[in-house]
Amino acid sequence: MANRLKSKKSQAPVSDKLKPEKESQVTVKQIVKDERTHKITGAVFLLMAVFLFIAFTSYLFTWKEDQDKVFQGASILLPSSHVKVTNLLGNLGALVSHEFFYKGFGLASYLFCSIFL
Repeated sequence: MANRLKSKKSQAPVSDKLKPEKESQVTVKQIVKDERTHKITGAVFLLMAVFLFIAFTSYLFTWKEDQDKVFQGASILLPSSHVKVTNLLGNLGALVSHEFFYKGFGLASYLFCSIFL
């Protein structure tokens, strides 16, 4: 009688014959509409605005000390470079603010801070 209660349907499936799960396709349109994308983009823009504001403000006070070092170009960003600048944001801040102020837009560079903000 015990054999009659067992059916072939109640047997456990064989593990090597399991179907793989289907991955859902994510489109660019869904990523753009996602709320997390907006928050991440906003946070990046806010950090860029703060970075530029600090670098520009520091440049106004330290450009005389940093100018000869910044004329070397992007080589001051290399780790082997032992160039010390007085900009609050270091070599990167000095280089970015020099590019914006000296080679770019001058005092109007502060508009980029407000744009990113």
